[in-house]
Amino acid sequence: MRASQSTAVHEAGHAVMAHLLHRGPVIRMGAVPSNERNGFTDFRHTRKDWLDPAVPLTRHGRQWLWDFTLIAIAGYLTQRDRYPETPEGSLGPDIRNAQALALRACENDEARAIAYVTKAAERLSLYTEQSIYWTLIDALAQALTKHGILTGSQVRDILVAATKSYSVKSGRLRQLG
Repeated sequence: MRASQSTAVHEAGHAVMAHLLHRGPVIRMGAVPSNERNGFTDFRHTRKDWLDPAVPLTRHGRQWLWDFTLIAIAGYLTQRDRYPETPEGSLGPDIRNAQALALRACENDEARAIAYVTKAAERLSLYTEQSIYWTLIDALAQALTKHGILTGSQVRDILVAATKSYSVKSGRLRQLG
């Protein structure tokens, strides 16, 4: 079954952001509709314990929450940038994940958590303004549309090849933090 291009772009948004933030690795991803969702991106190193209020937040924990907030919203915002007609309802689990991460980072202060997610969306736009971001999105979405499901090694190989291709064309990558 072929995946929709829109869903492939959405899932590529999660994987590319994880790649750029050096989070992950992606162990598999798919853009094949199931009963509950249109696609998925699974990571090996997802530290759910940072969501536990009993676990003290370190500087590393706060960075992890920030990075995974960016990753959580990257799918929808990337899809919306490419396909402006994308309905807000497609946020679904991604926004719930981002809100949970933000609430933990903001010690359950809802107003601060909303501002945190808003700031993350603004930061994400710094990435989406870079042509390398779209080079990586297009390479991954094209493979995902063709195959429906990709293994982690396929995702890594596609991203590395697309990055090398971009580096040869432009001479350097601009790193954002």
